[in-house]
Amino acid sequence: MNQVLSGKDELGRGSLLVTLDGTRLEIDPMEADLPGGSAQARFLYHPSGASLDLDLAAKVEEFDYGVLARRIDPESDIGGRISLDVALTAQGDSPAALLTN
Repeated sequence: MNQVLSGKDELGRGSLLVTLDGTRLEIDPMEADLPGGSAQARFLYHPSGASLDLDLAAKVEEFDYGVLARRIDPESDIGGRISLDVALTAQGDSPAALLTN
């Protein structure tokens, strides 16, 4: 994982692996470690013939978003934690159909 720096301050690090095989686009894994916590995700987009597959998963546990708000504005009093666990799978014959299915 590489680091993101602001002067001498470490803002975080992250990595992702992107694979394109024909029409299949995959991002797996995607990882971010920030001062407020960490997140992991994966994504698949695969059009094949008349079918289109989409798969998305993301997990964030107890992320302190106040850390990022204070990096933008040190006087900010914004704070709190957010957790997220998403798993989405969709199939259709077009991008618009993915949203309805």
